[in-house]
Amino acid sequence: MSMFDYVENGIEPDFDGMLSMCWSFIRAQLDRDTEKYNSIREKRAASGRRGGKQTKANRANATFAKQTQANQADTVNVNDTVNGTVIKEEGKEETASAEPSHLSVNYQSIVDDYNATCTKLPVCRKLSDARRKAIGARLKVYSADELHTAFEKSQASSFLTGQNDRNWTANFDWILKDSNIAKILDGNYDNRKGQKHNEKNQYTKLFEKYTI
Repeated sequence: MSMFDYVENGIEPDFDGMLSMCWSFIRAQLDRDTEKYNSIREKRAASGRRGGKQTKANRANATFAKQTQANQADTVNVNDTVNGTVIKEEGKEETASAEPSHLSVNYQSIVDDYNATCTKLPVCRKLSDARRKAIGARLKVYSADELHTAFEKSQASSFLTGQNDRNWTANFDWILKDSNIAKILDGNYDNRKGQKHNEKNQYTKLFEKYTI
């Protein structure tokens, strides 16, 4: 118990004679062991503190890496389109064309197709802004081939080419109206077998009902 008191509390035992001589050697050994133990404990504590700091640093690095990945994911490529906006450079925007891609077809080519196909109808002489807008609107729904079909059906329709009781004929602007081109393509103005052009027929009724 005396040695434990010395190790724990630093209290030296009171030995006499031979025990006193032996104690001096034992004490020296105990001091060396205690010093070695304290040194090891301090090293472990220091290592633990460094490990804790490293863990915090690792967590910080991991957080930074995740944020970097998120930022990269949010970066828009040069040619990406978001909500109709093309990002050309950082901080610069260019509004994407609202017109469909097949409007690479020249507006004038649609007018030329009409004039070449609908020879029984009035010639479309000028490509105005209103007509450009009408062509663009129709090409959002119909292809250029479907517009050509509408022109062909108009050219072949007796009613649309003036053979009605009003001597009325369709024209480019009338054909390009949304409701009218739909009816033309549906075949509402196609000629019927045995149709008599000098009588009031179903086409005249359609004209009275739908023509504005």
